[in-house]
Amino acid sequence: MSSPVSRDEPPGGPSLSAGLADLDRRLRALQEELAAAEAPPPPPAEPDPAAPERLAEELAMAIIARAEAQAERIVEAAHERVRSMTRQAEELLRLQEGLRRSARELLDTYAEALARLEGGPGGSEPIA
Repeated sequence: MSSPVSRDEPPGGPSLSAGLADLDRRLRALQEELAAAEAPPPPPAEPDPAAPERLAEELAMAIIARAEAQAERIVEAAHERVRSMTRQAEELLRLQEGLRRSARELLDTYAEALARLEGGPGGSEPIA
């Protein structure tokens, strides 16, 4: 004798019901994936209202950094020029002192020669 079939259960028994339920579940999952793939992309995010100010500030900071670096190079070049001019001025002062010394020696030599020619206090007798 065969077992009576329940009205709630399709022919083939519980394993067929479980298989159909699994197929139905998979079909719904595939339909959801398909719907998600066909959905339009989400709208772009609203632009940040502070972005232009932030960009301007970053640009200003970059300009300031470049200006500061250039100012440092200019100041260093000016310092080097001042040091060079100082060395030149010191050399000129040494040359001036050497010229004064040479001029004094020349004047002293000239005075001694005149004194000898005149028979003055620096020389014993006149040169003939």
